[in-house]
Amino acid sequence: ETGWVNVHAGMLDVGVWDILEGRLDGSRYHAINKVYADAIADLTDARVEFLVGDRFYLRQMDVQPGKLVRGAFSFRTLVLPSLDILTLETARKMVAFARAGGRVYALGDLPGASADNGMNDPKMKELMDALKATPGFSSCPEGLKSLLGAAAPGLASPVRFTSGDFKMLQQRRRIDGKDFFWLVNNAEQQQECEVLIDGVKGRASIWDCETGEIRPVTSVDQASGSKLALSFKPLEAYWLVFDP
Repeated sequence: ETGWVNVHAGMLDVGVWDILEGRLDGSRYHAINKVYADAIADLTDARVEFLVGDRFYLRQMDVQPGKLVRGAFSFRTLVLPSLDILTLETARKMVAFARAGGRVYALGDLPGASADNGMNDPKMKELMDALKATPGFSSCPEGLKSLLGAAAPGLASPVRFTSGDFKMLQQRRRIDGKDFFWLVNNAEQQQECEVLIDGVKGRASIWDCETGEIRPVTSVDQASGSKLALSFKPLEAYWLVFDP
């Protein structure tokens, strides 16, 4: 449950070349894009799912205790790339979310310009100062990798290895009350592992998309979820399904 505010969507509305007075030369663009791309790669490697959202989607989200909610989606973490400009509306929503208990990780500069009033907007500065003062705000100029390795709050995968750790790819879906985990062994070696999956309990089964076979797999309920042993052939992928 990780959200992302996209820097580019905020900039394109406001005559960026005039407002930023050339600040966004080629090196600045490359720096912003590197922060953005590195974060996406690090989140994927750590199996922390996320959606990329611009102000269009943020505007549709309601602030609830500790989360942003849009329909069936809820986000407890907001990851910000390096930013130069936002709308004041977007900034206010971010501050409201942080004050409601949400977590915000900033990977670079916070904006000083607004799409409403241009460069050095005192209203934007006031909002960003308020954001930095919230308990859930963290400045992470070195990126997410170390935080993801430590399973920082709001940046932890629900699937945790207890043995046999390997570079697994993962996606999660919830369909008809069941929890589906798409798990992928992206290596050419057999993998044997034990995992603890937070927040799910019930009968576990493996759904093979190539054959259509559904086979049960033994799982043990734990206080926080389910523990089970899994085996993967080289380059094998399947759905692990929990039926409560």
